[in-house]
Amino acid sequence: MNSLTPFLLALDPWLIAPFRWPDAAMAGYLFGVAILALQCVVIGDLSATLITYINRRYLGTISEKMERNRKLSETALMMGDKASYRAVNRQALDAFGHSFSMSAAIFISSILTTISTSWVRRGSP
Repeated sequence: MNSLTPFLLALDPWLIAPFRWPDAAMAGYLFGVAILALQCVVIGDLSATLITYINRRYLGTISEKMERNRKLSETALMMGDKASYRAVNRQALDAFGHSFSMSAAIFISSILTTISTSWVRRGSP
């Protein structure tokens, strides 16, 4: 059994309820889809915020590296030392790559949260 299944089964009544509120079938479908989309956005945003909070120390370290390398590269450029400028710029690019990857991972968590709601719906008529 999937470890998310109990959680998703507990969440299912909250996600399916808006589909049943209107009496008309088409109105229920449209209203339910709109509310489900809103719920997915909220859940995705909350999960991204949680992941950012959990990784705040690591994200802070990456930001500090990027800022320090930016200042060093500016100093090297002002001094006319091209070799130092290129070396520091390479390190800054590496730190930026880590930052970008972490941002992508946080964004992907929002997408995975949205996809997980479809797992519950897989068996629904």
